[in-house]
Amino acid sequence: AVIRYDIKNYIDYLDYHINRYRGSTCSYEREYFDLIRGGFLKYIMQMKIGSMQGAAIAYHNTQRIFGFEYVKLDDMEKRVFGSKEFSDIIFSSSLSILERILDFIIEDQRPNLT
Repeated sequence: AVIRYDIKNYIDYLDYHINRYRGSTCSYEREYFDLIRGGFLKYIMQMKIGSMQGAAIAYHNTQRIFGFEYVKLDDMEKRVFGSKEFSDIIFSSSLSILERILDFIIEDQRPNLT
């Protein structure tokens, strides 16, 4: 995740390695924390759309894979939203907003379609 937060200086992070289980840097714990902040929301939406129970996560840099972990959808929902129920509300609300946006776009383009 280090490169993702500082793209302009990516060269400085090419040698980044995960070398311990716990800790604030170079650890699985830190990578998992970054996933909660940045990746899990996207994964949750994808898994709900695809009716998936979880996802295999790869811990890696640009050159090497350090490990894999299967994370259940329920665990992701608890970490990001606090509960499955709140996750379901957010998912439904997001789909409703998307539907309204797409309806607006289609309606706006309708005169051009004929």
